[in-house]
Amino acid sequence: MTTTFRQFGLRCALSLLSLLLAAPAAFAAVSFNPELQTVGYVVQPALSSYDLSSGAETSYQTTYNREFWYGNVYSYPISDRGIINYAVEDWNGAADHIDAQNYDTSRWIVTKNGASGARFRWASLSASQTTALGTEYYLNYIRGDRTNEKPNGLNLYRARVKVLGDVMHSRPYLIDGLLYFGANDGMVHVLNVNNAAATALGREGGDEVYAYIPSMLISKLTRLNVDPYNAAAHAYFVDASMAYAQVTIGGVDRKFMVGGLGAGGKGLYCLEITSPVPTSESDAASRALWEISNSSTGFTNLGFTYNTPSIMNVQTSSGVFTPAVIVGNGYVNSGNGHAVLYVINLETGVRIAEIDTGLAGVGGPNGLATPTVLDLNGDDIADYAYAGDIDGKMWKFDLTNASPGAWTATQVYDAGQAITTAPAVTVHPKGGVMVNFATGRMFTPADKTDNAIHYAYGVWVGAPGTGLLNQAFTETTYVSGVTTYRVRTVTNTPFDYTAAGHNAWRTPLPAGERVLGDGTYVQSGRYVFNSTNPTVNINPSGASGENWKSELDYLTGGAYYRPFNDMNSDLVINDYDRLRDSYPDGPFIAGAPGIPVSKYLDSGVVSQPVLVDLKVLNTTLYTRNPDYVIPAPPPDRGVSGGHFDWDSHWPPQTCSSSMVVDGTYTCDGSHPSPDSCITNSPSPGDYTVPTGYTEACVSGLLISSTQVCPGQHKSPDSCATYSSPTYSVPVGSSETCTEASTNGPTYDCPGDRVAAGCQTYDTPPYTLAVGTTQTCTKASVAGPSYNCPGNHTTGTGCADYDTPTYTLPDGRAQTCTASTATSTKTCTGDHRSPGSCQTFASPIYTLASNQTESCVYAKVSGVWKTTCTITTTTTNCTTVDTTTTCLTKNWTTTCNIGAPQTTCTVKRPDTTCVAGAWASEVDTHTHEYDDKFDVTGVNMLNGSIAGTNLGNVIKSTAVKFKVLVVNATLSPAAKLSIGGNPYIKVIDYDNQAVVDSLGNASVLTYTIADINSLMVNLPLLAFESRDWGTGVVRAGLIPTQTGCVKGAYDAAKQDGILGTWRNGALTFQIIKYNTPAANVELNVAGDLRYGYRVKKTSRDASLIAEYTIFWHHENGMCSDVAGWVVNPPEDTAISTTAASTPSPGAADPNDGSFTARPADDIESVVTTIVENVTTTVITYVGGDLRTTTVTRNSDNTITITIETVTGGVTDSTTTTTENSDGSVNLTGLEADSVGSGRISWQEI
Repeated sequence: MTTTFRQFGLRCALSLLSLLLAAPAAFAAVSFNPELQTVGYVVQPALSSYDLSSGAETSYQTTYNREFWYGNVYSYPISDRGIINYAVEDWNGAADHIDAQNYDTSRWIVTKNGASGARFRWASLSASQTTALGTEYYLNYIRGDRTNEKPNGLNLYRARVKVLGDVMHSRPYLIDGLLYFGANDGMVHVLNVNNAAATALGREGGDEVYAYIPSMLISKLTRLNVDPYNAAAHAYFVDASMAYAQVTIGGVDRKFMVGGLGAGGKGLYCLEITSPVPTSESDAASRALWEISNSSTGFTNLGFTYNTPSIMNVQTSSGVFTPAVIVGNGYVNSGNGHAVLYVINLETGVRIAEIDTGLAGVGGPNGLATPTVLDLNGDDIADYAYAGDIDGKMWKFDLTNASPGAWTATQVYDAGQAITTAPAVTVHPKGGVMVNFATGRMFTPADKTDNAIHYAYGVWVGAPGTGLLNQAFTETTYVSGVTTYRVRTVTNTPFDYTAAGHNAWRTPLPAGERVLGDGTYVQSGRYVFNSTNPTVNINPSGASGENWKSELDYLTGGAYYRPFNDMNSDLVINDYDRLRDSYPDGPFIAGAPGIPVSKYLDSGVVSQPVLVDLKVLNTTLYTRNPDYVIPAPPPDRGVSGGHFDWDSHWPPQTCSSSMVVDGTYTCDGSHPSPDSCITNSPSPGDYTVPTGYTEACVSGLLISSTQVCPGQHKSPDSCATYSSPTYSVPVGSSETCTEASTNGPTYDCPGDRVAAGCQTYDTPPYTLAVGTTQTCTKASVAGPSYNCPGNHTTGTGCADYDTPTYTLPDGRAQTCTASTATSTKTCTGDHRSPGSCQTFASPIYTLASNQTESCVYAKVSGVWKTTCTITTTTTNCTTVDTTTTCLTKNWTTTCNIGAPQTTCTVKRPDTTCVAGAWASEVDTHTHEYDDKFDVTGVNMLNGSIAGTNLGNVIKSTAVKFKVLVVNATLSPAAKLSIGGNPYIKVIDYDNQAVVDSLGNASVLTYTIADINSLMVNLPLLAFESRDWGTGVVRAGLIPTQTGCVKGAYDAAKQDGILGTWRNGALTFQIIKYNTPAANVELNVAGDLRYGYRVKKTSRDASLIAEYTIFWHHENGMCSDVAGWVVNPPEDTAISTTAASTPSPGAADPNDGSFTARPADDIESVVTTIVENVTTTVITYVGGDLRTTTVTRNSDNTITITIETVTGGVTDSTTTTTENSDGSVNLTGLEADSVGSGRISWQEI
């Protein structure tokens, strides 16, 4: 087979390697749990072109959110100077597109079931796969079904902010207008960028075209339902980058994408994407070509596949070349523990070779990182591969032998520290190759704090010498105008190329600094890499660590011979880009000490650089993420400085319930239950179905005309083309067709005509009219029998041989059989055939037409005689007469034409209650309500304790009531939302207007169905003493004690300061709307500030229910005792009260500044980007809002404003900190651009 590579998927060549002799054990391959790895680095962006000189290119950037662990992909324009325009994002993030795609009808998600691709549907999976998922509900949840996320639907699964999982270590790949990337939701996603075929399917830019789930991950998909899904619960899935190749195999162009799982698992997968856009989900499943895991034949030593594969032809026998995947075995190898290079058939996934280094790890399994593959003679056939292992050894793999079994691994260097990225390999000008790499690892939390010294290396494979050249960095500053840059210079000790000289160089990085992530490269004689140091610049409230970009002479590790960074950004590389001995006007520093070779980039985590050409010069881009969660607020719960208690009170009652019709609604269209007219009427939202109500919807047709036609044409067929004249259904109308029949005549004909019918055989013949059908059956009876001489079992039988002859009538069939009889004749003499005894016997005889004879000559009683045996043949024919009977039916179809219409009937619960006496009141007391439920107020209609909701006492929508607020002036910080209106201060509530409207059912009167809101809320600092608007410095909520507030109803001890109701606690009285004015009184005589209350003597007649709230102060004092003060000190200790779970769907107010709401309380998340401002609005169940506005400032900080709206009350906090969103940044302008993009040895 002839195989030609027409295009090779290029990638950045890189390497990590280092040596620290002082503590070698610290760098051994200690086994680790990949699930616990820290982020470490991020991946480079994908670009529409790596030549940005047109000014019309696009950068595709992946991100992750560490608070809710979702991901996104953004499409940003990038200028000819490499500047990202964040104000013009093409998609508003792909995550929103995926959320908008219907999980069932719009998303095509596939996997593998055994050897075959399969739709990710319950019926398409194996028994073991469905067992791993548990239920079809959960499969749909993975597909993106949000209906059963808490607290919705069946309340089964963790609520997600976005369906798309975090995208961390899988670099996006742009091929044929589609963007491929892996995510930690278990999928490889394929997005439409600008593919015409995908657009024709209705997939716009940013939409998902299809997704693939490697089947070895199905067993761990349930990890995505761990709740809370925090850093400890977070799981990795498809967390490694892919390789792409277009090859010609047997004359056919084919395209492949191969990738691993990173920390997600021990597996590899291959997608064939020759036809980029599938036409259906089943077609998408056919793209899953093969999968490999450590349980696959020949792959026992496969570990977690962190590395990026390479794809190239290999020679598998003399003159035979096979496209192959070349990949390291990864980490935590549970087989032999060795570092291994796998070579795999690209088409089949079958192992071609396993090249074992033979060395296990020190202290844990060894493993091989990403290989760099070399084709030294340009014949599209791999010659060598270089890769480092986790023990710090650099290996050369010789693939030149025609027999894969003879391929070898040779150690070329031992750095003693983990090499976790691919080396950059170039041809050395003096022969052999130059292998550049650096060391570093970030697999465990301990790695993040390890301050060992790592190195950048250059190893000359083929050098005559054996010595090691050491260079050294020095940090200094470069000043341009008012800007000071941190930079480094490097020594420039010469490399000795003689036999007595060097074979390698190394340059130490500062303590704790290391190199992570694929993508380092050699360009223009410089080894280019980004390094990260997580051990310095620790910032608990923002991005930590440091990141540097370095460019060292690839042959010596020292300084390049001239400046190459445009340090002053004047678009010219000259001496002004050198360091000075003093700023601003000191002389330039000559030689290596004056050339900045490293530049500080930023804090957080970064990717390796991507080289791009600009309109002038060139630069490198890198992705940066601060990798921190916006700081959590203090751990206090509820209102700060103490806690409030909450009481509900009402008399006992006896109730009976029923459902009554509340309204009937119609709408156009067919929307039967569980659909509804609510969202389908001309004005959506014309009505609602409140909680507890029911709705039943039936669909019908508003008939405008009726058409009748002959025949059977029931729906979905119709009379449209069968009636005369024909007709069409008007736009907006539909039709329903039914069939009916009547019995027609019966026809009989001779013969078996069941299939054809009697039409042409009856007398007279007949024709079936349009719309007439027939059903035919046959019956048979015996006819006459016939006999004739001779054998006539075929043809016409005895018809022509009987006497008389006969003819078979139509419908009659015959069956003929032949029989024989024998007799003998004798005569003297030999008269055998051809003679016979006919003329010699006595008497003589002749043969009839149906007779034959056979003669023998023998001695009989001493006399020789001839004996002839005569055989007589006779045929008998029996007949059967068959008759066919056909029954006909005349069919007509009736079609009713009209507009579909739905009628919905809404019923409400209606309860009739008889209240008992207040003397036996039902009292519910909740201590530390705010701390238990982490709220700042109480929703009296839908609170955290459902049993105290007002609906428990007012069960009928017919009951009308009013609300009095008592003791408002003693709790001036409190706010009230009533009737669906925004919050007002309780001290501004107009009790007088309520009293003046007593008896008026249309003023300040509510029912349980239309009150919409009844909430009291407190600011977070409600217990702080200040002037809350009353002219008195006091606590915002009255301090008192439980026993004084909720004692016996008539007890005098309830009276507080000035004789106030319920010891001065803020009280809400729900009273009958027609309460007589004589039944209420001022709470404090002559002072309206304390409000009105129902007289004690009138409570049974007028008071329906009552709620109280107060600051339960630690001083133990009631408001009516000596020593009580209005401004006691706050309790600053953090609450130790155990948190309680609120009732499902509870909507108590929460100002939100102290704690984030749980994810399962989130209803929607909408993110918008306008220039440098990103706004995220989280809508919570119940209508509360949390708006986070992140402004990207010019000094690379961000200003975060968090605004919460709870029941109409707004509170906000603003902080300025590091940018917490990922970004693509410039490292600065450079000279000497030769190649760009995904650098490989081929371009160098």
